[in-house]
Amino acid sequence: MSLSVTELIPSGGIGDTWRAAVSHSTGFRGCTSNCLNPATCPRWRRRWEPYSTVPRKKNARPIPATERPMQISFHEWEDSAVAHRAAASIGSDEVQVWIARAPSDEARLTALDCQLSPDERARADRFRVSEPRRQFVFGRALLRQLLGACLNVEPVTLAFGYHPRGKPFLAQSGLNSDLRFNLSHSGLIVAIALAHGREVGVDLESIHRLDDWPLLAERIFSSRELCELRALPASKQREAFFNGWTRKEAYLKATSEGLTDDLPAIEVTLVPGQKPQLLRLPAGLEGAHQWAIQGIPLPPDFAGALAFET
Repeated sequence: MSLSVTELIPSGGIGDTWRAAVSHSTGFRGCTSNCLNPATCPRWRRRWEPYSTVPRKKNARPIPATERPMQISFHEWEDSAVAHRAAASIGSDEVQVWIARAPSDEARLTALDCQLSPDERARADRFRVSEPRRQFVFGRALLRQLLGACLNVEPVTLAFGYHPRGKPFLAQSGLNSDLRFNLSHSGLIVAIALAHGREVGVDLESIHRLDDWPLLAERIFSSRELCELRALPASKQREAFFNGWTRKEAYLKATSEGLTDDLPAIEVTLVPGQKPQLLRLPAGLEGAHQWAIQGIPLPPDFAGALAFET
């Protein structure tokens, strides 16, 4: 998996036109001829991407940060100096999503375990099955490495607090940081979203994980969503279900609400190929305009979504 994608979204939120800039796919491995020029290198393209395609007038005023389009960037993680610099360069108008695959060998997992806090190691030891333990250890170690790079501190020194429904946050007031984050994993794939000053939520699922998804759909989808789902060809319905499921879950994780009993009141788009969008919330449509949803580039057997404040 090699990712080097940047998307720009105007700060107006849902309903605006999205513009995408896709760089050549080198990820963080190796170089190409373009890497000699920082203006064309995909690793640093985010710094050089123009905020507008309209030619700037002479003596025009700079665009205020609040009017600049949101940037959504996707990265493949590996523990390298380039990846650390990319994480550390996150801007106030950017949401970064980092995607990684958990190691399969126990030796590397043991090394990562040393980066966790005592309470995290105790929590990892309580897992009776190896795969959930691997997911937890790798996810927390990766989260610490990313946050450490952003804040220029040692990952092991970070301390977390937890919201009432379990969403973690940085507990050290001395860091003076408004960095927000969220984590999700399924199988060996881990995704972490980062942003300054805006809540983010991320969710990913293997689309082959559930066999009883048609029954679950009746509990979590509205009547409109169910009609849309059932109108699709049978070959597309499973993918559509997980599109809807991950988009709702990403929103709930962003708001720290966790799973609720009123999931049908949260309406999203779910048809494969359709733009991810939050259509309705229990509080009404006005609340939906404060949030945006974006798909995540993942292997074909996975569905994923990012939700963030606009």
